[in-house]
Amino acid sequence: MKKTICILLVAILGISAGFAQKSYSINDGYKGNVEVGVMHSFRQGEGFSALTTHGFQINPHVFVGGGIGINFLGGDNLSVPLFADFKYYLLDGKVSPFVNLRLGYAFGDDDYDLEGFYLTPALGCRVALSKNIGLNMSLGCVAKEHGGVYVNFGFDF
Repeated sequence: MKKTICILLVAILGISAGFAQKSYSINDGYKGNVEVGVMHSFRQGEGFSALTTHGFQINPHVFVGGGIGINFLGGDNLSVPLFADFKYYLLDGKVSPFVNLRLGYAFGDDDYDLEGFYLTPALGCRVALSKNIGLNMSLGCVAKEHGGVYVNFGFDF
């Protein structure tokens, strides 16, 4: 009887350990991010973007950094935004929605409204693969006179 109880106890502890919640809290310190996306400019049509952001995760909810990107819009029109990046994660878990704001200056052809003030608010979601690596998806808009919308996919490390 004692042997059966010990076997059951070991089995229950083993099963419960398998269901233990793993911590996906984002580590503080340096954090990098690489994204690619598709965009629709209300003036230029469809386009493609690629960008990278690097900075510091202050705590599991707040990221502050800077980045650079390249946006290809309607043929050979392109812009290169240089921006500060602020991100707030609403939850501290495996899946966390976030609010993102990028603020800076975009260099490009002024004739096509590609150069000037750069502001892109976005909403997104991060799915943690570990404490240090996550997959991201965001939906946002480019706030310019003839702005647009975009969807970005990326990963952070």
